[in-house]
Amino acid sequence: MQLRILYKDDSIVVVDKPAGFEVHPRESGEGNPKRTCLSLLTKQILQKPFPAHRLDRATAGVLVFTLNAEAAAKVQNQFQEHLAEKVYYCVARGWIEKNLRIDTPLRDERDQEQTAITKVELIAHAELPIACGRYETIRLSLLRVQPESGRFHQIRRHLASISHPILGDPRHGDKKLNRIFAEHTGVKRLLLQAHSLRIHHPTSGEMIRFQSRWTKDWHSIFEIFCFCPLGN
Repeated sequence: MQLRILYKDDSIVVVDKPAGFEVHPRESGEGNPKRTCLSLLTKQILQKPFPAHRLDRATAGVLVFTLNAEAAAKVQNQFQEHLAEKVYYCVARGWIEKNLRIDTPLRDERDQEQTAITKVELIAHAELPIACGRYETIRLSLLRVQPESGRFHQIRRHLASISHPILGDPRHGDKKLNRIFAEHTGVKRLLLQAHSLRIHHPTSGEMIRFQSRWTKDWHSIFEIFCFCPLGN
């Protein structure tokens, strides 16, 4: 298998990460070290890149690697200082009625609170004639989301905290809804996509933007909403 390369030069390489792949091997040693984006890309470009940031295993979309130490420091600093502009799309349970700014602090692995801000823009509503629990239909919201910080599972945890978990989320989501939705639509993945990313090029300083490609699963979702995001 090869990763879809969105951009490559002497400093960086940007790929369209598929869902179900770790960015790099886990420190615990768990999982398949060959089924990582780092391993696949190393074989593909015949040199070892360095991950500039992370995406959850279940999340697909734009992922940046650097190819030298100087570029690594400059790009990683943009993520650490929240200078990189990240845009995600997701499908959440229920109807969110307005745009939101979620600023609930999130606890890290040491159980310490960290500031976290997520901007949520409502794109469209959908309602499926499928019963789920005590509800006769399934209501869904298509959202454009911008995390202004980069905490672990930030978007997933923030939306779950307001009772609008992302569909297909096995950890923070509605397991019963996930199962019923998957049975009726065939979509069994986390519906969260790192759609676009804007950063300053580490060498030229130019502002550059990368955008992922919508998969077959997402096109089936857009048919439900009668809406497809293009260059947003």
